[in-house]
Amino acid sequence: MIFEVHLSAVAQGDLDGIFDYIAITLASPKAAIDWMDKVLESLNCLAEFPEMYAQCQDEPWLLRNVRFMPVDNYKFFYHIDYNTKKIVVLRILSFRQNIL
Repeated sequence: MIFEVHLSAVAQGDLDGIFDYIAITLASPKAAIDWMDKVLESLNCLAEFPEMYAQCQDEPWLLRNVRFMPVDNYKFFYHIDYNTKKIVVLRILSFRQNIL
């Protein structure tokens, strides 16, 4: 069963910021487009297999049943709503960022 994938407003801001960082700050628009293609491919796969990735074991994520999907140097934190068949991406953070 395929789930719908939605980005929270915060996650959309994270995604836009990462894209701009790669395209503008690192002066690599092609790398930014390639990364976005990889993100879209990963999100499509997630829609088909939402439990593919492990649940986070740290708070505050554990009690909220949050999982994370790695894409290159970033973690996509998401929640699965089985009742509505939706996946909500809550945040997109670099592996280097403190997630708490």
